[in-house]
Amino acid sequence: MSVKRNDSEIKGEKSLKQLDLTVERKKMQYEEGYKKTVYEMLKESCDKYKDQILFSYVKGKDVEEISYREFYEDVCKVAQHFAQNGLRGEYVVVDGKNEYGAIV
Repeated sequence: MSVKRNDSEIKGEKSLKQLDLTVERKKMQYEEGYKKTVYEMLKESCDKYKDQILFSYVKGKDVEEISYREFYEDVCKVAQHFAQNGLRGEYVVVDGKNEYGAIV
């Protein structure tokens, strides 16, 4: 006994296969990305999005905008300061207001 299928059923199967492949690809990307350091992920984001706005916040009466590049540069400055003061490889606790400086 043969079963005839219409085009929409076949297209649906192709869509499911494509979805499965997409999910599998995303899973692999996540697993690969998971093995990266925070610095590596930040650098990749900076390279990819450079001058796009990452943060915006109100400062007084103005709205400050920080791009990926600016954030990366600020993080590197803080990391350099920590390293120069013997804090390389150490844990650092940040306590303060919920503001840009605490994020950096």
